[in-house]
Amino acid sequence: MIEGAIALGLRVQSFTILFVENKPPYCVRAVTLKDEDIARGSQLNQLACSMFWQCWQNGVWPGPGDDRADAEYIDAPEWWPKSVDDRVKYELREAA
Repeated sequence: MIEGAIALGLRVQSFTILFVENKPPYCVRAVTLKDEDIARGSQLNQLACSMFWQCWQNGVWPGPGDDRADAEYIDAPEWWPKSVDDRVKYELREAA
């Protein structure tokens, strides 16, 4: 987040997270991160960007299935297409 703001030329003085309840009375809590924690997060972001670029370049993505060279397609369960088609038909009828 902060890297994006800086790239846009914005001056970042602090980073505050707002927690807002989604039900009345919608209580709010503001939490400001410490500068040293923001710096650590920035270092992790830089490492993640570097790793992403390396993966993008060589087509190998670490994690489960390391032996796969790139993304692959998976098939939806057999029941899923009919379920979606039925839902769409129902919603279109209701909207008419």
